[in-house]
Amino acid sequence: MQNRTWELPPSVAPRDLDVHLKDEDSQLVELTWLPPKTSNGRITGYVILYTDDKSKTDPEWQALAIKGDNHSSIIYDLKPFTVYYFKVQARNSRGYGPFSNIVSFRTGQSK
Repeated sequence: MQNRTWELPPSVAPRDLDVHLKDEDSQLVELTWLPPKTSNGRITGYVILYTDDKSKTDPEWQALAIKGDNHSSIIYDLKPFTVYYFKVQARNSRGYGPFSNIVSFRTGQSK
């Protein structure tokens, strides 16, 4: 007989979230992060939440799902001269983990 432990949702947040412009004069920002130090199983993807109003509740933030073991994503169509807030969480077959720290970023002018 063989004992197996079931996966648990990730218990640790992704780390080192960074936001930067994708290129000099655009409204594209690129997010990069490192996976959680411990994952309680295979990470199947990430969810990025972002907003320009930090007082909103999590369900009111824009959500972007990233599949697989990618550790970066590009966010399109952001408003110029606006402060945005970003956070990311990992998921596996059992559910979602905690959010990373929130990182703020101010966009520049549009073309």
